[in-house]
Amino acid sequence: MNNWVKYWADVGFSFNLFGYVLFILVVMICQLSFGRDIKMQLVHNDGKVPSITFPAGKLKKGGSCEFSTRVCRKRCPTDLHSTDIEKQVFEFFKQNGATVIADKILDELLDRNSLFLSWFSTGDCPAKMTEKISWIIHKLQSERVVQCGFTRNRALWDKITSLVNVEMGLTVGSLRIATKLCEKGLVAIPDYTTGWVKLYKGTMEVITGTKREPHHVSGCGGGSYMQTVNAYQDKPILVTHEADCQLCWKKERGCFAK
Repeated sequence: MNNWVKYWADVGFSFNLFGYVLFILVVMICQLSFGRDIKMQLVHNDGKVPSITFPAGKLKKGGSCEFSTRVCRKRCPTDLHSTDIEKQVFEFFKQNGATVIADKILDELLDRNSLFLSWFSTGDCPAKMTEKISWIIHKLQSERVVQCGFTRNRALWDKITSLVNVEMGLTVGSLRIATKLCEKGLVAIPDYTTGWVKLYKGTMEVITGTKREPHHVSGCGGGSYMQTVNAYQDKPILVTHEADCQLCWKKERGCFAK
């Protein structure tokens, strides 16, 4: 009898020890994962502007530019080289729900004393993330976050283009397409030679009054823009300025032109 008692006592102790060790391992893994998520920043500065950036390139190659064109990928200023930060942010968006992401972005913006956010200075919104990112943009807008950016995701653009203080430019490939869409919202045509985009919003009558053309409101160069100035002996030089989307919003320029 005593042997049976000792046997079951030993078995119980073994199970308890195994359960305890397993519990400790689970707790450590959760702490490591949770700590990594908390420490990782979703918002990073692009120039002076708090931004969300995803890796550039095709989905099958780890990028986020599902709607990119061949010329877009060929002339991409990033050369399709993505940073670890961009990959980590993209993965966080994949693995977490819209509420978690929106709350984390808002916390990070408040830590920066900013209520301004730029989307996709690199990368874009894939089709599978359309509903999630649309919800996040609506949520942040309800918290008075001013937002801007560029996308080739037409479905996303349709869902957010009417929001106040949200100016997401739909990147298209021709003036013909821009003419059809710019009455609805901001449309952008890239110039791969200069690295700028031409921005169109609304239409205006041409001199003859027989047709309407897209209203060219401004241009944008992303993180920086070039200005031609006269120098010694009237030789023009190019001066690089750091773009400031928040200043454009205050001055109603660029994406925020009325």
